[in-house]
Amino acid sequence: MVNRIWWHFAALPGPLDWAWTAVRPLVGSKEMHAARAWIREAVARPALVPPGRVTWRGAGLDAAALPGFAAMMKARFHGKLTNIAALTALGLRLDAPALGRRGSRPRRLPRPRPRRRPRRG
Repeated sequence: MVNRIWWHFAALPGPLDWAWTAVRPLVGSKEMHAARAWIREAVARPALVPPGRVTWRGAGLDAAALPGFAAMMKARFHGKLTNIAALTALGLRLDAPALGRRGSRPRRLPRPRPRRRPRRG
């Protein structure tokens, strides 16, 4: 799954090769894994009521299609987290000269705060 910004980069002469070369070492790294995990844990998620069979059927999904749908959503979420981290790193690299920094060293990510569980009842 390709994020739209990569399509926009591809439509212009030069940015795609430059951007991909800049973020390629990060994409498969342990730092990327840590960044995705940090974002996943740091973002508060709303409590959702799981949809029932009738809802899934209304959406055109039967029980046999649900595992494929879940796998697709997991891959999409993984890709979004990768793009958030990679494009943030790219943006910070672009901002470094404007901020008077020579280079950027990775900083340790702060531990996410524990999520509060909504009260039931």
